[in-house]
Amino acid sequence: MTGQELLDYLRTDILKDAAEPYRWSDALILRMLSEAESRFARATYALLDSATITTEIGEPEYALPVGTIFVASAAVSTNSRDMENYTRRFIPTNLTTATGEPSMFICDERSGYIRVYPVPEAVITINLRVARLPTDVLATYSTPEIPEEYHLDLAEYAAYRLLLSNDVDGQNVGASARHEADWYKRLSDAKREYFRIRSGANPRAVRSWTFQRN
Repeated sequence: MTGQELLDYLRTDILKDAAEPYRWSDALILRMLSEAESRFARATYALLDSATITTEIGEPEYALPVGTIFVASAAVSTNSRDMENYTRRFIPTNLTTATGEPSMFICDERSGYIRVYPVPEAVITINLRVARLPTDVLATYSTPEIPEEYHLDLAEYAAYRLLLSNDVDGQNVGASARHEADWYKRLSDAKREYFRIRSGANPRAVRSWTFQRN
């Protein structure tokens, strides 16, 4: 769906705000839809992309691509084996000062940097697989970057936020809460689906066509 289609759906079918003067501007609705997409991408890692960094001799720290929220894997371009992710592990002191081909990395996505060890002693390319935020804010002519089956979920978040912000006398609190609950339910389902797709089926949980555990 385009931004215009989502805007029309939200204004007409959910907010019941089809008559001018509108209670919410197009710009505000699109901003809430963009915010929803960013929250969806951050929660699900739905937007996976490839990126590269080129090392410098003696330099362990490099900027991650703008918008990176998670580094799924890293590998030296001449080596098919993934580097070890030490982000939440203790790196022995001797490895932080050793030089050679990097075999491990730690990330600080919040500050936007990745550090590789051993410290590079040559110029090499490291291939990254990253989860990222949407590249651009949503416009009437553009389309959300998350898969289309989740586009309508964004409207639930936007409705929850818009109804709450326009609550002059308390009459929208209930409606806002319903849309908020629906948003989090949809987000939870999407997270579960992405986890299932990436991790594969658990043999212990596979059921037959009779719905009995195998």
